[in-house]
Amino acid sequence: ARTMLRTIIDDFAGRRPKERAPVHYHLARLDLVVGDRPRALVELDAATRIDPANPEILKTLAELSRDDGQLDRAERSYRALLTVLRRQDDPLASGVTRAEVLLELAGVAERQEQHERATELFESALEVAAESDAESRRLERALRERGSFAGLARALSQRLQRSKGAEERDFDATVELARTLDEHLATPEAALDAWLDALRLRPGSTMAHEACLSLAERLGLVSRYVEELRALCHTTEKPAKLASELHQRLGATLLRFGGDVRAAVAAYERAIEIEPTSNETLEALDVIYERLGDDAGQARTLAARISLGKESSDALYRLAQLRYKSKVTVDDACDALEEALEREPILDRAESILRQAAEAHPTEERVLALYERIGRQGYPRALVDTLTRRWLTAPSEVY
Repeated sequence: ARTMLRTIIDDFAGRRPKERAPVHYHLARLDLVVGDRPRALVELDAATRIDPANPEILKTLAELSRDDGQLDRAERSYRALLTVLRRQDDPLASGVTRAEVLLELAGVAERQEQHERATELFESALEVAAESDAESRRLERALRERGSFAGLARALSQRLQRSKGAEERDFDATVELARTLDEHLATPEAALDAWLDALRLRPGSTMAHEACLSLAERLGLVSRYVEELRALCHTTEKPAKLASELHQRLGATLLRFGGDVRAAVAAYERAIEIEPTSNETLEALDVIYERLGDDAGQARTLAARISLGKESSDALYRLAQLRYKSKVTVDDACDALEEALEREPILDRAESILRQAAEAHPTEERVLALYERIGRQGYPRALVDTLTRRWLTAPSEVY
C-alpha cells in the first residue's frame, strides 16, 4: 500500500493539487499503524499545506500533536479546524463538532496551565452546544469519555433547561444527570431533585421510583418522595393501570416509612377503584386489613380475589370464617363454605368454622344444617352439639 501511495505522489511530480492531500493523509495513517509517529506528522503537515481546510486531516494532526505533547502545534491545528467548521451549516458534516473542538482547546490550555483561558474555552463550548441538540449531545459524549463529570452535569443541565415543556424533556438525560450528581459529584440533594424531575417525566418508570426512594431514604427525605408521589397520584388518571400502580406505590411507601396505615389503606382502596382486577393490590389490602383487625374489609378483599379466579378453596374457607363473624353476612358465609366443601371437602376445617359459627349464631338454621351435615360425616361431637342447640331453641323439632 505504501509503494502504491508513493507512486501516486511521484506521478504528481511537483504539482500540489488538492487530490494529493488525501494521499499524504493515508500515508500518515499507515505510519501510525507501524508506530512511526514522527513520519506521520511529516505527512500530515504536507497534507495540511496542500489542503488547509480539510477537517479530517486537521483533526488527525491536532490529535497526534496533542498526544505527543506538541501543544502549540495542537492548538494551531484545532483553531484551524474550528475556523473550517464555522463555515459549515451541518454541525455533524465533518464528524466532529465545534463544541468538541472548543473542549479540546480547553484541554490544551489546561495542560499549558492557562486555567482562565481553559475556563473561557469551556464556556464557549457550552454556548455553542446550546445552539443545537446535535452539538449538545456530542459535547456530552466527549465529557463523558473524559470523565469530566462536573462539565457533563453542566452540559446536561443546560440541555434540559432549554426544553420548552415537560413533553420535550429528555428522561434519559435527566436520569444521567441524577446519577452524575450523586455518584460522581457527591451532591445527593441535587441528585434527588433530578430524580424527582425524572419521575414527573416518566411516572411509570420502576427504575426511577426505586432509585429516587433509595436516595431519599439515604438522605432522610422520604417525605419529599411521598409528596411527589401524592402529586403524581392526583394528576395521573390515564392509563388506568399506571394510575393504579402509583396509588399502590403510595400505599406501600406509607406503610414502610410513615406507619400511616389508614392513609395507606385509602391509597390501596383508590388503586382498586381504578383497576379492580389487580390481584397484587388486593393481596396488599388483605394483609393490611388483617393488621387492622378489619374483618369486613378483609372479607371484601378476599371475595374480590376469589371472583378473579386466582384463589384456591383455602380462600373460600377463610372467607366463610370472616363472614360468620357478622350476623348480616351469615348467608354469604354459608354460600362460601358450601362452595369450599364442593371444591375440596376439608371436614376438620369446616367443623371448626361451624362450631364457632354455631356459638355466634345459635338460631341460624343454615348454620345448624351445615353443622349437622358435617356431624353426620364422622364428627359425633358436632352432631351432638347441633342437636343440643336445636333442642334448646325448638325441642319439638328434635323429637
